[in-house]
Amino acid sequence: MRFTPNGKPDGYYPVDGKTWYPFKDDSRRNDDGTATFILITAVLLTLYILWRVLVLWVNDTPWALWVVQHVASGAAWIWALFF
Repeated sequence: MRFTPNGKPDGYYPVDGKTWYPFKDDSRRNDDGTATFILITAVLLTLYILWRVLVLWVNDTPWALWVVQHVASGAAWIWALFF
């Protein structure tokens, strides 16, 4: 009589009919990186679009250019304090 546990966990296989071990090569852990590539591509595209919107807004609005210049000079001053 062969032992088969009820509610066996997914991703396990019987070796001797009683003991259950995890798969050696789990495809969920060894993926090809497609999801990571899509995520990184989406993040870079979003950052690029936000950068272009900021550049167009600054170039089109005189007071925005003034604000960006002063923020940049303040950042350079703070950078000079530490480095």
